[in-house]
Amino acid sequence: MKKMAQFYKGFYPTFNDDTFKKLSEAFGLDINKHINGFSKGMQRQAELILGMSTHPEYLLLDESFDGLDPAKRNFSRKLLLEYMAEKETSIIISSHNLHDLADLCDHIGLINGQKIVLDCSVNEMSGSRSKFRVAFDKEMGTDDFKSLNYKRITQDGKLFSLTSLGDADEFEEKLRAMSPVLIERFSLSLEEIFLDEMEASDYDISGIFG
Repeated sequence: MKKMAQFYKGFYPTFNDDTFKKLSEAFGLDINKHINGFSKGMQRQAELILGMSTHPEYLLLDESFDGLDPAKRNFSRKLLLEYMAEKETSIIISSHNLHDLADLCDHIGLINGQKIVLDCSVNEMSGSRSKFRVAFDKEMGTDDFKSLNYKRITQDGKLFSLTSLGDADEFEEKLRAMSPVLIERFSLSLEEIFLDEMEASDYDISGIFG
């Protein structure tokens, strides 16, 4: 890591030796050890240390939490939030682990194949996507919900689950006007929104093993 720090200094005049030393100590990495001898998680930490030691104006991260244990993952998230607040930098993160992004990013883009299927702020997304469960004491079918703007609907007897689009409060008012005996509202996680957007790519797995 010490040799790699010298290499970085040749490309980045803003490389800060003090930041490099403090980050290495905070992560508990020996800067005299070979990086290719590190575990996968330790290599991710070394990449983050070297990148942040350049004090970048823009930081691009690709699966940077991959291989980190929960404690190091939480520490890395706090570190990035602190850096963004102090340096007013912009950070772009690519990750398949949506849980890591939920409390870190203020804007989300979802990519399906080569298409961007969702591009909005986290606040906008949380305000426009909710899941409702409603039950009725009378016979109802999915056709009875045609006037509602929903992404997905499932039925289990007299219980319906719907994912709303648009204004969730307005959606709830319309549901209540249908006089359900039960109505529950939940915020969708990033993972649930991702699965909603990817539903068209579901593969029929029946018959694979027989």
